[in-house]
Formats: sequence, structure tokens, C-alpha cells
Amino acid sequence: MVSRHAQSDIHDIHQIHELLRECHINSLIGWDIDNTIYEPDPLFSDLGSDQWFASLLECARQLLDSKNDACQVSITLFREVHYLISVKPVEPKTVKMIHLLQDVNLPTLAITARGTDILDLTMDQLNQIDIHFSKQWGDISFELDIGEKNDPPYFHHGVIFCNGHDKGTCLQAFAKQAARHYERSNLDPEIKQYAILTLRQLSRQKLDVILVDDKEKNLHVVKALAKRNGWSYTGLRYAHLDEKVRNFDMTKATHQLIQMQERLSFSGRAAAKKLEIDTLHQNTRSMTLLQRHSFLAHHRIGRPVKGETQEMTERLMNSFG
Repeated sequence: MVSRHAQSDIHDIHQIHELLRECHINSLIGWDIDNTIYEPDPLFSDLGSDQWFASLLECARQLLDSKNDACQVSITLFREVHYLISVKPVEPKTVKMIHLLQDVNLPTLAITARGTDILDLTMDQLNQIDIHFSKQWGDISFELDIGEKNDPPYFHHGVIFCNGHDKGTCLQAFAKQAARHYERSNLDPEIKQYAILTLRQLSRQKLDVILVDDKEKNLHVVKALAKRNGWSYTGLRYAHLDEKVRNFDMTKATHQLIQMQERLSFSGRAAAKKLEIDTLHQNTRSMTLLQRHSFLAHHRIGRPVKGETQEMTERLMNSFG
């Protein structure tokens, strides 16, 4: 790991070990979670994946009269499915990579667009694959003030839950507000000192920020933040699962959901009934190409969805990015 001059850059990587080329002694590394750290176990194919949720939402919007109902049904089924599936690292080396960065004391945290409604689930999934961002940041939790009363972002044990807000805004709030929470905490003195020192270095433009994310739109919003703050920045668009996303089969995923219906909770079964999963299964064959195109547009460059529900849909898509 060698030092480099300040820069701002976004480019693709296909293997997680390529991250090491960008790291140096003053790096802070942020990790997206879905399709970057982990994905659904192959036993469940794409059920529960980002690409599945995007397609489910699009199908629901076409099948249900109420756009709000479509959103709520999709969120409920995403949450219910994740309680029943297991996850695995996108690459076998991913867990070792995070451990290595932590062992050499490079600040490492997660920045997920997921919401706090699945906070415990998300932490359990990270624990399943032996990833613990609290190793450096401690067991501390606090809201991040972005001037938004509804669903504000939240920092928990080394993970920033953006609750659908853009990652640049949430990282900015963390950089500005976290130090005072640590100063008032009763954490282990070593962890407390490490976190405060890291945050001070970040505020003084002495850290170079690296973000690993499979969605290019997230990399660009953080790049804009880095430019405003005078940070050196590298955005790594993690392309390891691009081929899998291109080959996503909604018909197969819906068939798996039908088989799983009896294991859903009451609210999950109600959501499945509302969506008429059997009807959805019949319709997905003709809709698969549409869903794939729709998701890839968001996945690669984050184009907005047109129409009256643009803002709502974008926020919802972000929530599971």
C-alpha cells in the first residue's frame, strides 16, 4: 500500500482484490452491502436479490391499482423473504479482504441504502458471514440529522443505514456529527480514541475516501460530496455480478416464492395474496425482458423512473440498493 496524490476517480473493478491497488495508509473504505458484500445463497437463486426486488416492484406497479400498495407489498415480501433465506459473500475473498483492512487499521465501514426496519436482519446477515464493522467502530448507535424527520439515516455498529436517502448526504452527516457522539460515549477507550481520530482526520481532508458499490449512481453522489469537502476520492463500481444480473430470471424466482408461501408470516402471506403470486408467475415470462432492462438502467447509471411516482419509486429502489 503506497501513498498517492489527491484525486477523484470512478472506475470499474471485477474482482474484490483489485481494491488493494487503491488502498494506502490514509484510506477510509466504505462498503455497499447488497450485491457487493453479500448476495442470496445460490440455493435460493436470485430470490431476495436487488434485481429480484426491482422486478417485483415493477410487476406490482403493473398489477395493482394503488402505487402505494405496490410499494408496501414489495417491501413486505422483500423483508419476509430475507428472514427465510441465507446469504453468502459475493466472492470468497470478500470477508478476508474486510478482515485484512481492519487488521491493518484502515477505517472500514458499511454504507447501505437499506432502512432501519431491517436493521437487525442486516446485522444478523453480516454476522452469518463473519463480518463485524463494530470491531473498529464499537457498539454505538445514533441518528444522523439531515433535516428529514421521516426515516432519517442511522449509524449502528459501523453501518450507516441510509433509509433510502442518498449516500452522499448520509456520509456528510456522519462525518460532521459522529465525533460528538463518540466523545459522549462510554465505549472502550481504544475504540473511542480510534473513531474520534479517524473522524478528525476526515474533517481535515487527511483521509482519502474509497467507496465500493455495484451502483454507479451512488459513486457519483459521493464524488460530489468529496469535491465539496476537498477529499481525495475513488469510487469503485463493483461489476462482479453484472453477468448474473443480466441473466436474471424473474419466472424462476417467482416460482421459488410460490413454494415458500407457507413459510411466510401472516403479513407476508397477505402481501403475496394481494399480489396474486400465481398470476404474477403467469405474467413474468412476458415481462422478464422489461424488468431486466428496467433494473439494468438503475444498476448501471441510476436513471430516474418517469411518471407520477418517480420520487416514490426512486426512494424505494434506493432503499434496497
